[in-house]
Amino acid sequence: MTPAQLSDAVLRDVRDAVADGELSLPAMALPERVSVRRPPRGDGDWATGIALRLAGPAGRAAPEVAGLIGERLARRAGVRRVEVSGAGFLTVTLADGAEAELLREILARPRPPVLPEDPARDVARWAEATGADPASLLVQREGNPLFLVRYAHARSRALVRAGEALGLPAEPGPGTYPYPYPYLGERTLLGLLGDASVEAPQPSMSGAGAACVPSGIRVADPEADAVGHAIQTVRAHPAPARATAGTARAQDPVLRSPARGRRLPARLRRTADALLVVEGERPTLPRGDEKPGVVHRARLALAQAAGTVLADGLYELGVSAPEHL
Repeated sequence: MTPAQLSDAVLRDVRDAVADGELSLPAMALPERVSVRRPPRGDGDWATGIALRLAGPAGRAAPEVAGLIGERLARRAGVRRVEVSGAGFLTVTLADGAEAELLREILARPRPPVLPEDPARDVARWAEATGADPASLLVQREGNPLFLVRYAHARSRALVRAGEALGLPAEPGPGTYPYPYPYLGERTLLGLLGDASVEAPQPSMSGAGAACVPSGIRVADPEADAVGHAIQTVRAHPAPARATAGTARAQDPVLRSPARGRRLPARLRRTADALLVVEGERPTLPRGDEKPGVVHRARLALAQAAGTVLADGLYELGVSAPEHL
């Protein structure tokens, strides 16, 4: 079960409880979607506060509402355990194989159209979404979040090409060792990939991961006239809309909301940061005399999925996702 499927399952269980008379809610209080996020203390895989949202309209205590929903959810395939914690939060532990299922879902997505390289447009779009000074986005180094995200995408694509040259396919693998992504960095990255709207703790770029990012590389002409051109480009390059078949998720009004537009750059930066940390700590591809195996295929699937998520987010912002950088 993927996070998106879990969200849908919780929503269906709420509506079924109302339909069966177990939960009394006015029509206007019925949720249209349920958000899930990584638990702050790491207990379980995903958590939701939907019961706190429904308790008032239902006229019942939030832990009671959570218990009612949790009983239904625990009977679903793909769910190992459901617990009620705190003021009424539902914490869900998924069955083995959830990580692999998530990665397969991401890898099956069509890649977004390729936007032509246009540094002025990219700077303008990122600045528009974040409020950053366009001049600060022209320097290609680690402290520039636009560069970091685009570099991480290019790194992912380079790993995929190298894997293909080795005859190494990207395969998430089984749900148990090897390879269930046992390391903290991998699980942090998995959490970011699974949660499309809620930020997770940001890994540090110190240590091994920092070495993955080249420093001091500048764009060809970081002069004031380039900054001015970048600002003017905002109106000349409207953000693209993905209206093609199979990309309905990009048209979801929740995903296209202003709130998501504010969150998206920060989430992309955390995803890029986490990918580079993982690659620095646990190299994706075999080194030296090491033979390619299931671990490398699984790590390559994680890196490719991260690149897909970065490409999707960059496209949504109207920023190019380079194959090489």
